Amino acid sequence: MKKYVIDTQALIMFMNGVKVISTAVDQMLKKADAGENIIMLPSAVIFEIAYLYEA
Repeated sequence: MKKYVIDTQALIMFMNGVKVISTAVDQMLKKADAGENIIMLPSAVIFEIAYLYEA
């Protein structure tokens, strides 16, 4: 199982069903969704999403 760090834009795009950046990144995120990869979420990403939600 591989571990990856994700940024805000890629996470939001993936969660909205939009193809993320490239096919390789999109496949990596789909594998994480299936439990085959681990996605690490930096605290800055959580802060940015909270900021965008409030705006």
